[in-house]
Amino acid sequence: MAVLLEAHCHVEEVVGFGGHAKGPQREESIDRASRKRVHDRMKVLNIPPIPGREIDVLRDTGEFSDVPRYWHEEMRDLKDKLESGKVSQFVGHPPGPLEKSKTGPRKDGRKYTPEFRRYEYLRHIVKGQNDALRHVQDLVAQQAEIDALDLRSHDPGLSDEEREALLREYDTRNEALKEKVSTLTYNKRNQFLFLTDDRHAFSMDPPLLSWDNRTYEPLTASPSEFYNPRELALLDFQAKLPNTLPLTSEQAIYMDLLGTALFARKGPQNLRVLKTVAPGAYEALVPKVEELRDASQGGRREIDGVRVRAMTARMLWRLAVEWGEWPFRPELREVLRGFGKNQFDLTRRVGIFK
Repeated sequence: MAVLLEAHCHVEEVVGFGGHAKGPQREESIDRASRKRVHDRMKVLNIPPIPGREIDVLRDTGEFSDVPRYWHEEMRDLKDKLESGKVSQFVGHPPGPLEKSKTGPRKDGRKYTPEFRRYEYLRHIVKGQNDALRHVQDLVAQQAEIDALDLRSHDPGLSDEEREALLREYDTRNEALKEKVSTLTYNKRNQFLFLTDDRHAFSMDPPLLSWDNRTYEPLTASPSEFYNPRELALLDFQAKLPNTLPLTSEQAIYMDLLGTALFARKGPQNLRVLKTVAPGAYEALVPKVEELRDASQGGRREIDGVRVRAMTARMLWRLAVEWGEWPFRPELREVLRGFGKNQFDLTRRVGIFK
């Protein structure tokens, strides 16, 4: 689990194979900003790129959504082949300028090639993707402005009157945004939450993901250079000092337990998922972890706006420490019963039942 690993190690990707993963991805504008940061960092450290080993430059999204998908490259390739005349639009006809497609049988009897039908199908998917993005983009921008107000309220140079005025504006705008988000469909609401989490994670100081804190760009390799049965990368792990996030052996078990419980659930879950770990856990633990409400440490004033996927390692560490101090915490054996098939793996890792 990445958050547990990054709590105790500094991780760098040394060699990768490029390409987009087949899973949820963030906006390419964030990736471009991340790449600019690391290039500036490499210049300061005098780390030159190695010719022929640089990662591919991100292409302009053009007609594509700014949220990349692994099949976008396939669509680009089909479009290039159709426009360059390498592939024909119609079966049995030579390549030529693309004609506007029509639904249903054509009056002239011509049939579309499989390549063109595939291109049209992907283009239709992109249109729906872009329409959905446009619908939530304004709300995402509003959330970014509200997060900026939250962060400014932690400025030690503000007077009490200025801070109170900022927080009043924050509360007013946040309530108005919550009302708008409540009217979204399930899919659009999830898209809004994923986009805002990605932007929030990148805006943290330092950014939440180790990838955005990388010292250098990883080198690229071709599949022919390594045995590569699946998407792999060569990583470098450097242990952090033990006092970075100090834990007793018992607290380490609690951190593993909470990490497994929280991050095993898919989707944009907030911290109320702690209620499923143990009754009263949310009410007992969350108020004691100041980082969760501190925007300068990656939190949010609106506690339900802190999603599990955007938690920092320090937040999880604090939850583990507070769990150990909670007088009504359940026995580990009782909690583990709720993990089903994961119970054996967790039990074996913590080594508490022999």
